[in-house]
Amino acid sequence: MVEANTDSESLECIDGSGGHYHDYGVLLWQVFRSGPVTGMRVQGAIAAYLLLTFGWSHAYHIAALVEPNAFNAAGTDVSVAIHWVNYSFGMLTALGYAGIVPTDPVAHTLCSAEAVTGQLYLAVLVARLVSMHISAEEQSKQERSAGRPSNQSLD
Repeated sequence: MVEANTDSESLECIDGSGGHYHDYGVLLWQVFRSGPVTGMRVQGAIAAYLLLTFGWSHAYHIAALVEPNAFNAAGTDVSVAIHWVNYSFGMLTALGYAGIVPTDPVAHTLCSAEAVTGQLYLAVLVARLVSMHISAEEQSKQERSAGRPSNQSLD
């Protein structure tokens, strides 16, 4: 079982997550803006995906603070932040994490939402990057063909 923490700890947890959401928004803005697909764009997409775990780990921590019995964490000290991050990685990748089990409906909903978010993020990301790459290739072909002299003579 998870022990209840003080209200000040819960406020610190909520306050600490704001920077992650700003960073996440900036990363996604750069990843999905128009232009060619580069290594930096792919690295930004990976960083945004990994940054999702920190937002979700804050959500789990808040849920555990609000409802101490929201998770059954036998043998795991969930007061240590790294356990929530590990749990979040397991949920985001839909692999699960055997050490912590949601027991409250809100906790179950959070876990399901993170699993769906992780899968949709990957599907949308790959689709967007592939369409951006194809679009850039087609535009490049059109620019090359427009710049070449035509094979027709002007008799």
